Amino acid sequence: MDDSVPHVVALHRAGPKGTPMEPLETVSIIADFGIEGDRKVRPGSKRQVLVFDEETIQAFGFRPGELDENITTRALPVSALQRGQLLRMGDVLLEVTIERPMCHKLEDLRPGLADKLEGRRGKMTRVLHGGTIRVGDPIEVVQPSSQSMNR
Repeated sequence: MDDSVPHVVALHRAGPKGTPMEPLETVSIIADFGIEGDRKVRPGSKRQVLVFDEETIQAFGFRPGELDENITTRALPVSALQRGQLLRMGDVLLEVTIERPMCHKLEDLRPGLADKLEGRRGKMTRVLHGGTIRVGDPIEVVQPSSQSMNR
């Protein structure tokens, strides 16, 4: 994959509490739910799947999955994504909802990290259309329809 084209570089799901994120090559994502088998799924929530860019993760000295993201991207300016924008990966469609909220996990990893990542903590998304995502899948930013903006 051309590194200038936005694409998925890692996929993770949360296993049992207290264990590291589980790396996967392929994930099944369920509409209005999240990643199948992830203990943090949030049916009906705006916080179903966390998307984070590899460039920011590496700039702070971490590896994919260590900041609890589900989808790690490359060449996608995640911090610039706006609420309501849509991301297509494989046959999955995600709607950007909010910036990742403050999280004790970030502070546990490194005191002050949550503040240093302000505006760059990744984006929470809601699953509009489920399906399968694979490492290497291209990512397309899709203009939202007026129907998705009214939710």
